Amino acid sequence: MLKYTVRPMLWKHRINKKGESPLMLCITVNRKRTYLKTPYKLQESSWDIKAGKIINFAGEKTHNAWLRKTIQEIEQKIISQDLESGSVSVRTLKNGEPLTF
Repeated sequence: MLKYTVRPMLWKHRINKKGESPLMLCITVNRKRTYLKTPYKLQESSWDIKAGKIINFAGEKTHNAWLRKTIQEIEQKIISQDLESGSVSVRTLKNGEPLTF
């Protein structure tokens, strides 16, 4: 059985001069992890850790919708690769076209 998670996280150890951290997607497939950078940089106060969404940020609804859509696309790619070949590699997921932003 394929086990996977796709979750957004704030990359706190890469804070820039403005105090913003990049928002990353952590993809775990069968205990192997890879991280994808999103186009967003946020203050720590603009990120809800428990809910995994952007708060107190200009255009937060649009950004959260984009984040949900992207996570859904990644999950669909994981499932389709599993159905086609029976195995999924985080390297093949990261090198695929739908994951590049």
